[in-house]
Amino acid sequence: MFRIGQWRIEPAVDEISRDGTVVKLEPRAMRVLVCLAERAGEVVSVEQLLDAVWKDVVVTQDSVYQAVAGLRRALGDDPKQPGYIVNVVRKGYRLVAPVTPWDPPTPGGFIERRSGPTERHRQQKFALIAVACALAAGGAGSIWFAERAAAPEPASAAVILERSIAVLPFTDMSENHDQEYFADGMAEEVLDMLARIPQLKVIGRTSSFQFKGKNEDLRVIGTSLGAAYVVQGSVRKAGARIRVTAQLIDVSSGMQVWAGSYDRGFDDILNVQEEIAASIGRALQLVVVADDSRPRQLRSAEAYTIFLLGRAALDRGDEHGLRESVSHFEHALALDPNFSRAAEMLALSYLGLMGNAVVPVDTAWPKAADAARTALHLDRGSALAHAVLGLQHATYNYDWVAAQNELSLALALKPRDSVALYNLSWLAFDLGRHEDAVSLSEASLSIDPLNPDSCQNSAYIYYLIGNLDAAERNVRRSMAISPSFTGNHKLLGQILLLRGEPALALAEMQKEVASVRDVGLALAFHALGRRADSDASLARAVKGAGRLVPVDIAAVHAYRGEKSEAFEWLARAVTAKDLALGHKFRDEPKLAPLRNDPRYEALLRRMNLPLPARPTAD
Repeated sequence: MFRIGQWRIEPAVDEISRDGTVVKLEPRAMRVLVCLAERAGEVVSVEQLLDAVWKDVVVTQDSVYQAVAGLRRALGDDPKQPGYIVNVVRKGYRLVAPVTPWDPPTPGGFIERRSGPTERHRQQKFALIAVACALAAGGAGSIWFAERAAAPEPASAAVILERSIAVLPFTDMSENHDQEYFADGMAEEVLDMLARIPQLKVIGRTSSFQFKGKNEDLRVIGTSLGAAYVVQGSVRKAGARIRVTAQLIDVSSGMQVWAGSYDRGFDDILNVQEEIAASIGRALQLVVVADDSRPRQLRSAEAYTIFLLGRAALDRGDEHGLRESVSHFEHALALDPNFSRAAEMLALSYLGLMGNAVVPVDTAWPKAADAARTALHLDRGSALAHAVLGLQHATYNYDWVAAQNELSLALALKPRDSVALYNLSWLAFDLGRHEDAVSLSEASLSIDPLNPDSCQNSAYIYYLIGNLDAAERNVRRSMAISPSFTGNHKLLGQILLLRGEPALALAEMQKEVASVRDVGLALAFHALGRRADSDASLARAVKGAGRLVPVDIAAVHAYRGEKSEAFEWLARAVTAKDLALGHKFRDEPKLAPLRNDPRYEALLRRMNLPLPARPTAD
């Protein structure tokens, strides 16, 4: 994402937005806009636009003219007095509006603020201030890179992408094609190291891995992800030998900046990772700087292999995958007790088991917290571990002071990991810091723009604070990325209900997967006056409540005006310590009819939450 003038540009979803107005562009029109932005201030010929946007399609120059005309309408640009796109007669078009990086709003300074214009321009010289491709390894410690020399300042368009990089999934070239988990792990370790560099924006794993197995043009990938450079690689394993290749590509030109190939014994794989890092650093004229403040990782090749198997299992997200990931991460830690990332992933696995109602919170929370404390003992810079501990204090212990302390510690680390930001957004929301929650969620989404979960997360936060337009925009983005992603149709249906469109809401609820459909149907049928159907749907939901959170059933009863039943289910939710209770209890719109009832205040006391302010007499 980036800005052109006052417009925020989101190529991944073909949208531009300004002051709450969102305009959907035709995909090729968006590509024309990106091409102009990449060369802002320069004249781009019609032939160049045809070659970039309609490369494999036989069209006339009218296609360019129509696309530019559509862009002008969308941007509100006057062709006679253009503020965005200037027509240079017989030469082409020139983007004259300023092109700048997009920075999500940051309340309270919890994300590193940018310096003044002079310093910012100095920092945005046309050289990567810090670019590294390395896999975490033992020995001399982690490897980072710092700027060695500044190059001449670029045109403004270069600012969009100059500090951004994406790591695509490495290809498994093994004879039996059974090393995909290892190839994915190689790519993830590259990404993880890059994400530690303060001046570099690294696209999140989920977004980069959207292109797994797809033969997309790198320029399209770079545009979709907002990345100037792409790392590609392959892995071939045969017995005790492994061959790794890697290359760094400049996506604007398609040129290979660097490539390397390594044929070693498997036990030497960690040294190979260091060599890849150093080689790419030299290719980008960057200086390798040792950083011993981070824990040394991956001392055992066997622990590393088992960790990667756990990561692959965690990615599946189902009950079997989550249980399998716990087993793998625990095994990896037993082999290498200093493996902090295995501890972090173990904590996430237990969060997943709780979130899917597979393991009771009384069992899962202590284990998740133990794993988080282990991660912090090994790595004091783990914002994710602080987030997990903060969520435990908030949702399990109802200790809001301790939760606030963990949030403060995490934010002081200036986290740049999308998963940590995702979890911190909910911790902030549970603490009543709604503006921080929005900013943290948007920061997570800016790093991982093609992650359907991050889009849904942002949508749900906006729904809870009453910004239905933003909520709908983000849930539809999630749907566009992953049409089958669980919960999106239910959330969109709830948004439509609040807008007074029950028939449309029912249509959305009916598209939802069976495991979460009935709660939504009970709501929509009630809004349509179909009492019997609502009762039947609610009965099915209650029957399957072991896989649902009690607060959702409480919300259905509250929506139907059944206060006693609603409070009965809310009391169950407080006792069961629902993972979602913290943010829904005070902010779920459907629970609004309960908040003036003395029974609501009694539940607030049980959760150690402050009572609502009472109006004072004049």
